[in-house]
Amino acid sequence: MTYRAFVFFIVFVLPFLLYACANTALIDAARRGESENVKALLAKGADANKKTNYGETSLMAAAASGHTDTVIVLIDEGVDVNVKDNQGKTALMKAAANGNLATVKVLLHAGAGVNIQDNDGGTPLMWAAMSDSTETVKALLEAEAQVNVQDKKGVTALIEAAEKAPSDTVKILLAAGADITLKANTGWTALMGAALGGNSEAVKTLLEKGVDVNEKADYQKTPAGEYGWTALMGAAQNGHTGTMLILLKAGANVDVHNRAGVTALMLAAQNGHAGNIKVLMDAGADAKVSDKEGWTALMLSANNGHTSAMNVLLFYESAAKTQISEDVSVENIYDAIGRLLESLEDMLELMDFPSGNRQKRMRYANMQNKDGQTALMLAAKNGHTEAVRALIGAGADVNLQDNNKITALMLSEESGYNDVAKLLKKAGAKQ
Repeated sequence: MTYRAFVFFIVFVLPFLLYACANTALIDAARRGESENVKALLAKGADANKKTNYGETSLMAAAASGHTDTVIVLIDEGVDVNVKDNQGKTALMKAAANGNLATVKVLLHAGAGVNIQDNDGGTPLMWAAMSDSTETVKALLEAEAQVNVQDKKGVTALIEAAEKAPSDTVKILLAAGADITLKANTGWTALMGAALGGNSEAVKTLLEKGVDVNEKADYQKTPAGEYGWTALMGAAQNGHTGTMLILLKAGANVDVHNRAGVTALMLAAQNGHAGNIKVLMDAGADAKVSDKEGWTALMLSANNGHTSAMNVLLFYESAAKTQISEDVSVENIYDAIGRLLESLEDMLELMDFPSGNRQKRMRYANMQNKDGQTALMLAAKNGHTEAVRALIGAGADVNLQDNNKITALMLSEESGYNDVAKLLKKAGAKQ
């Protein structure tokens, strides 16, 4: 290195590198809540408002981690409390999202904007509504956060809270004037979110406020699935039996389907929720209904190897209807679930049915979709040995062919499922 180059490095380059390192060290120290280290770095000239490539500042790093003492140090240094990162998020949003109540209060006292929106239209209240901190939501509302703001997707704080937040958060938002009629751009509602998340108390609260239990999200695809989604479908898909009981008591239509023809029963079957299937069948759900591609609940459960769900569909005749209490509480929901599972076990142990039911079962087991596939073919294709065994026991025809003249045996052999192939041959499947 020449003397001139050395001087240039010392005078111009080195100070910049030291400055950059100091700023990086400041953000890291703030993230760890090292208040004394932060003070020392500031005293050495570190820039408290300097951002990372992602737009993060030391204040954001400290706020997100809930290091209130460090946040106070930075505020005292004169940092901009409303500066945004590259996604438009402020320190208040980051603190609210993590339920850091003390930090939120300090930032609000320092003038943090309670109704500032990020690039997606989200507000601190929306971010808090997704956390498990009801008190943080309360603090923001007390600071005059607007409760009915919608982000670019049409989502409100109430919609955000309904699925995952404590039921008290939903109650507080409603008390603050949250509008239960507001929907996301997809048509998604707070009730649908609460049902999808199994937030039974929130479901009850919303229904008591007069929400339509059968409302459809019919504008476009929803966060959970296809056009035409209902609250009951969400609860059925995710196996929330208690939530389903509440919705059914409120008059949820058990046979409503989305635009693809899918029903709550099909969603429960597809995901292997045997108890939910029993509840839905007790409520009158028709297991023989097929979607627009000809798939039945049995086919969907067979395709995924959910043998318990298949057994309920094949053998349960709704002989003992499930009684839905006039006062459905969380406590008696769990009692109801216990009774359901006990009766299901008893029913599967007996399996002693009249010949008429046996004929119905065989017809159901041999239904074909638009491609000519049966539940047996789908189970065989995917190597679900126990599902194949159950279908054979229910009278499934091992030699039926699909539209391409393919049988269950061919599908199992093609996929290399030798155990399934042996089982089919033993039941009379022909090569």
